[in-house]
Amino acid sequence: MGSMLLQQNGASATGNSGRSYEHDVRVTFCMTNAEGNVNHHEYAWLFGMVRELFALDYIPDFRTEAGREYLLKTRSAAYEYVKDFYFGDVIR
Repeated sequence: MGSMLLQQNGASATGNSGRSYEHDVRVTFCMTNAEGNVNHHEYAWLFGMVRELFALDYIPDFRTEAGREYLLKTRSAAYEYVKDFYFGDVIR
């Protein structure tokens, strides 16, 4: 399986402790392309989704204060190809 880690500037989303936030994602047909594997743009979309889930899980009042008190801005994001994922696979 792969890993969906939320990291920024080499430090994990939870700080400089080396910990990371992980979320399992099951591949659905809408995430795949004509070749049947996950389309590359889905990884950027998944990064944004996991970033928001992290905020919902760890930032008090994020649900009611998002966009006012808390702004999620990503300065950079990157992913590295490890293997193809197909319908029904779990990306972790």
